[in-house]
Amino acid sequence: MEMAVAAPFIAMASGVAQAGAGLVQGIQGSRAAAAERQQYEEEAQLARLSGAQQELAARKNLEKAFAINESLRAARGLTMGTGTDLALRNANIAEAESEIGTIRLNTEGRVSRSTYGALGAGMRERAGLFSGFGAVASGLGTAAQGLLRYSGSAAKRTDSSGNPY
Repeated sequence: MEMAVAAPFIAMASGVAQAGAGLVQGIQGSRAAAAERQQYEEEAQLARLSGAQQELAARKNLEKAFAINESLRAARGLTMGTGTDLALRNANIAEAESEIGTIRLNTEGRVSRSTYGALGAGMRERAGLFSGFGAVASGLGTAAQGLLRYSGSAAKRTDSSGNPY
């Protein structure tokens, strides 16, 4: 008989505990996804910075090649603007442009992967919160259902004399 009295409270406490646990789990999932999103955003920034540094290094290498070619021409007494001079210059420029294009392409790929990773983590961050709120609603619904189930059956219970208990 004591179990019949305690059952509604046990059902209600179970539902409330389920709601609380679901909320905590949703918040923790959201926080983890937020940290992941931040990591991806930082990776994108680092990829941009790294690409800019690599591009700058390629441009400096081109300037060095120009300086070396110019000093070699001057040492040999050749004039600037000759066919060979222009051909070497154009070859150096084409090589540097190709290298810079590759650097930009690789950088954009790394930035895109990190950006999409951050977007996905942001979605999981919001989904974690919605999941937590859904668990709260489900747990409270379970508590209310248990309370209604036991309260409805308690009104119909009677002892051997016909008195409700």
